[in-house]
Amino acid sequence: MSKKDTLTTMLPSFEDDAHLGLESMDTGDLAIPFLSILQSNSPQLMEDKTLRPGMIFDTVLKKGYEELLIIPCNYEKQYVEWTPREQGGGLIATHGVIDGLELLKSCKKDDKGKDILPNGNLLVTTAVYYVMYMAEELDGNIESSKAIISMTSTALKKSRRWNSVMAGITMRSKEGKPFTPPSFSHIYRVTTSGEKNVHGSWFNWDISMHGPVVDSVTYDSCKKFAGDIKVQQQKLLNAPPF
Repeated sequence: MSKKDTLTTMLPSFEDDAHLGLESMDTGDLAIPFLSILQSNSPQLMEDKTLRPGMIFDTVLKKGYEELLIIPCNYEKQYVEWTPREQGGGLIATHGVIDGLELLKSCKKDDKGKDILPNGNLLVTTAVYYVMYMAEELDGNIESSKAIISMTSTALKKSRRWNSVMAGITMRSKEGKPFTPPSFSHIYRVTTSGEKNVHGSWFNWDISMHGPVVDSVTYDSCKKFAGDIKVQQQKLLNAPPF
């Protein structure tokens, strides 16, 4: 028996004990990365010279991608309150749709079209997507990861278009009745493209349909992720105030 064969027979049965020790962990206990677009002033460009403006950046893996295949698993709209940058910046609170819409009514627009609360803070309408993304690694393997995409400002147009595409997909049941499949039934090709206006230039999301999910393992993983996020959203909704 070779040394390799001996080592193989000595290995514990990891498969038989799958998930043991992890039972109490849920999505809220894990670091889900954000996918953001690197702009010309992004600090990551100074830290890693292989990165370029316009790349899609994973904030946990610290990797940049030119293009990703993405499956949207869950969606929510948030209204995020920030201290203005000239006052030091910083997150104040994240408001749900009901509270956020009420706060939005009290806002005034500044000269850049931003919503300013009576207390001087910014209220930023934010479209949040919980996604599964797939990327080709250097060894040619396709790796999948969970992530969050947060869209604000000019990216909200991209969000509304993406939502319209998802909601507009129609399939037919075995009985021939039309239905709208879940958001995680289809894969989207995501890149970026340059935009500009009187305030400057930047890169924005560019999202197009790739096709339906045909792998049952991938579909089940996305379905579970969607369910986990829904549970977390419900927990936050029912959490008592501080």
